[in-house]
Amino acid sequence: MKKNVVLISMVFLMFFTQFISCSNSSEESINPNETENNDCSKYTIGDRCYQSYFKGITADDATIKKYVVNADKYRDLVLKNVSSLKNPMWSIKNTGEWVIYYHIEEWKGPVTAKAIKSLTGYYEKIANDWMVTLQDFDSSAPENVKVKVFGFVFNKGVQIDKSFYDTYGDYPIVTNWNDKGESSPWKVVSKKDGTISDQNWYNIKDFTTLKVVGNQESTDPETKFFPVDWNGYKHPENVDMFFTKFWHLIPWDAVAQRQYLKIGGNILDYENGIPNTGTMTHEMGHCFFHDDMYSEEKYPDNAGLVSVMNKENTIQDFDKIIQRMIWEAMK
Repeated sequence: MKKNVVLISMVFLMFFTQFISCSNSSEESINPNETENNDCSKYTIGDRCYQSYFKGITADDATIKKYVVNADKYRDLVLKNVSSLKNPMWSIKNTGEWVIYYHIEEWKGPVTAKAIKSLTGYYEKIANDWMVTLQDFDSSAPENVKVKVFGFVFNKGVQIDKSFYDTYGDYPIVTNWNDKGESSPWKVVSKKDGTISDQNWYNIKDFTTLKVVGNQESTDPETKFFPVDWNGYKHPENVDMFFTKFWHLIPWDAVAQRQYLKIGGNILDYENGIPNTGTMTHEMGHCFFHDDMYSEEKYPDNAGLVSVMNKENTIQDFDKIIQRMIWEAMK
């Protein structure tokens, strides 16, 4: 019996020593989670082991090397500079929701309720496609994202179908808006002390600390707001703030950051609200802090890198790795 105890203790000690030697890293390194195979060598660059981000991913050695090299470059170029900011995953983590508002600068034909319902559905599906990449990595990550709509902003010249008002008439709506910048037409304040936000989103760490309390002043008498008075107003979806502007215009203009997702020129069917999902998936990646991996100047080892942030139309294994790195840094 004593021999068996000694033998078991030796086996446990060997396993524990092997695990520690694989997992230990300097303060500058990423702290990988425990994995089934603790040989970090082929997942390591410098003193950083990326093995934990490969959970559920099968790849040959050459592909692993390509993923690791580019993930490490991303970490140095982007992640270390944005990890203090909160992207939509923060809201999703805390509430299970991602609140958006529509800013429609231009549209072909009248905006219908059917188109808005469809686009919101696509937005939610693609958001869930991004979030499901975390499940093998962190079982505590949200499995479902609910996309809610805060309101609508229509620039001058945009036609609005009656069906839109029948469905969304109780939402905050601004018509004949002139501005084409990143600011919203609403008055945004701090939830903590009521300080008015300048809506310089680049300097705001966490949008969930803000709320809308009214409308901004417009110099154009044709601009119309609903509600005019926010005192006692009850939102149909019980939200008091947005996180991301869903931005539309007719010419090609597809760009995104955490505060906006613009897919100009990428509505395939305006009447029914059918987007180019490849472009929309790519741009949503930027909302989560992903980078354009097709830039050879920034990523000299990107040749053959399979990624929706490169040239693919759907989320790939490399995108999962980056999403997991972002999630770990932010949560």
